[in-house]
Amino acid sequence: MSGTITHNRKELEKDDFGSSRRTIRLLNPLSSLEPVYSFAAQLSVLSIGPRTEMEIFHLMGIGFSFKNIRAVDLISSSP
Repeated sequence: MSGTITHNRKELEKDDFGSSRRTIRLLNPLSSLEPVYSFAAQLSVLSIGPRTEMEIFHLMGIGFSFKNIRAVDLISSSP
């Protein structure tokens, strides 16, 4: 975990809002699955290591309900 905070800070300072490209690469395949895009509002999802809230926002954009999204990371500024 050495350097984690420094790395995350550098990612957040980039013009592409941190991990947005990573998030798109991870979630686009998920969002293309028929059971996901048809039933996302009823499904629960766990985001492991989102680093920023970007993954949560993208999951909501796919159709997941905010109340059904859980996220866990080692360091977070949000509950």
